[in-house]
Amino acid sequence: MNTAVELLKSNQLKVTKPRVLVLDHLMHCTQGHTLNELSEILATACDRVTVYRTLKTLEEKEIVHPIPDAGAMRFKLSTSCKHDFQHAHIHFRCEDCGEVLCIDEMPHIPALPVGYSLKKAEQMLKGQCAECATKSTDKT
Repeated sequence: MNTAVELLKSNQLKVTKPRVLVLDHLMHCTQGHTLNELSEILATACDRVTVYRTLKTLEEKEIVHPIPDAGAMRFKLSTSCKHDFQHAHIHFRCEDCGEVLCIDEMPHIPALPVGYSLKKAEQMLKGQCAECATKSTDKT
């Protein structure tokens, strides 16, 4: 996997401390982070507005993608997903460990009325990942 610095350079972005810090945290996180979580984690290094702007820049370059989750937007590294982020795809969130996974299978998109156009479709499935399911089976 690329380092945060390599990822920024390969996307023609200036290497800044906030960008490197945000990417480092997202690169080592299976569940992604919300703006609030990243702001708390990086509170001593940069302020909330800087974290927000950094996430927006990384999203615009498709380095990270947003995942709607319980009223908050969670950001995850795009390299962990095979999809083009301009189209719909499904996410699965383990309710035990919080892992977020991009699902390869595309969701069924119903036909829209004439004249309507789809900009984005978001779907979050929730349940238990294989590892957590094994742990809960082992406890019984």
